[in-house]
Amino acid sequence: MAAIMLWKTFVEPFVCPYCGAKSDKKEDHLQELHADLECADCHEHFFAINSFEEHRQELCIHRSIPCGLPDCMNSIKWYEMKAHYLTDQHQHILLIIILKYMSPRSQRSQIQNHCEFMKQEYHDLRNSIDVTFSVYEILLNNMAHLQVEKQEIKTNFERNFSKIDELKKCNNENEEAVKKLSETQNNMQIQVEDIKRMREESRILTLDDDSTTTLPFNYSNTPSFSIQSLKFKTSQYGYTLGFRACSTIELQQKYLSLFLTLYNGDYSNLLPYPFLYTIYIALWDQSNQQKHIVYVLKPNPNSTAFIRPTTEKNDEFGIMKFCPLEYLTDSKSIYVKDQVFFIRVFVDFLNTGQNPFQSKDNIEDNVELMSETTTMMTD
Repeated sequence: MAAIMLWKTFVEPFVCPYCGAKSDKKEDHLQELHADLECADCHEHFFAINSFEEHRQELCIHRSIPCGLPDCMNSIKWYEMKAHYLTDQHQHILLIIILKYMSPRSQRSQIQNHCEFMKQEYHDLRNSIDVTFSVYEILLNNMAHLQVEKQEIKTNFERNFSKIDELKKCNNENEEAVKKLSETQNNMQIQVEDIKRMREESRILTLDDDSTTTLPFNYSNTPSFSIQSLKFKTSQYGYTLGFRACSTIELQQKYLSLFLTLYNGDYSNLLPYPFLYTIYIALWDQSNQQKHIVYVLKPNPNSTAFIRPTTEKNDEFGIMKFCPLEYLTDSKSIYVKDQVFFIRVFVDFLNTGQNPFQSKDNIEDNVELMSETTTMMTD
């Protein structure tokens, strides 16, 4: 029962088929906006008041309209108007009006009025003609100027159009030239990079007066890396050597390992071999605390790494586990500054046995001697 009452309460609103409007009361909406109006003469039905009034006043052939003739007060059906004009009553009234205007006094007065009216109309017409002719002359002059401008514009357009073709041709040629220049520039850039790389690779350091050199290594703090150093000579006519620094892993522990390479130089045939000079290698402390990590390398005369080179270079000599890799990766590392760490090298040609890289700590604890377990690496 409650559902029935609720359905009655929320009944769907009426949607008007004429205007699409929604209304709760269909009869009121149709009566107010779409009244069922019937023409009393032709009995045609209308739902819009505007349409109904237009039909009654202008369209219905059964509508009654006045005759229009003075003294004829009849209202005639529109479709009967022609027949009304031929009736005796209409003809009689028309004749009386004609006779009234045909009287001499009335005719003279009407003629004079017509003459004055025609004079005024003639005067106005002359003025209008004069104004029209003056405007026409101005328009003719303007048209002549426009014709000249049109011809100039056409000439300029044709000239510019031909120039556009030339410009397009030049533009295409310029694009091809720019493309070639771009390719040439790219090739030159590649060549410059190659030259820089070759120059950097061919750059060779020389030990200073203290038989020491410093090798920089650019380090980007990556977990795995292998960085080749610059080559260095022991003297102008001496041995040529180089180092490679890389990360290694042993038993899940990461280390910094160094690999020494002996190169075939211009004067290798004049130098004594095997290379037997002691080399001191230090990972340099950049905090001025003198906490350098030093390795003393005493070459083994039986190692192929130190014999006279017969090819471009000998096998690498590996200094495995030079130091834990965390010495470099630590954010507070004293060995890395501005993403660069340094390896200093001293060659003891005089066999003094003295470590030139003395530090505040007991350096003997950091020095390691080469043993049979030292790994030999190849390229």
